[in-house]
Amino acid sequence: MRSNDLFEVTGSPEWRNERMQVNARILEAEATNKIYHARGDSHLKLQTGSVHTNQWLYVASEDLDYSTNLAVFTDHVKARLLEDNVLRDTLNSDKLNVELSSTRSKPPSPAATSRAKRRRISSDGSKRSLVPT
Repeated sequence: MRSNDLFEVTGSPEWRNERMQVNARILEAEATNKIYHARGDSHLKLQTGSVHTNQWLYVASEDLDYSTNLAVFTDHVKARLLEDNVLRDTLNSDKLNVELSSTRSKPPSPAATSRAKRRRISSDGSKRSLVPT
């Protein structure tokens, strides 16, 4: 990795598009590898399903690592699934892996619009799914 490929933004920054929002104390991006990190009190808000549904996944954790089609949350993870502002499910764990499937040929990134059609969630050995696949 070239040194100018790593970007770091501090001061409670935020990445967002119409379907996703990420914030933390520090946001880092490895531009060449398309790997993103949220460090310290990280939060993800992600629209699930089509743009016409009102279903959102909220995940809070200490850290978040995001690359290609995988988001990994670590330390004090709390996930909530809401549909039409009604709480549908919750999950608390030490680690949470969120697999993102996309209909696009390129992987989604925090800087681009994600057209994901499903999201599968697993936590520390359990195969629990908050979002139907």
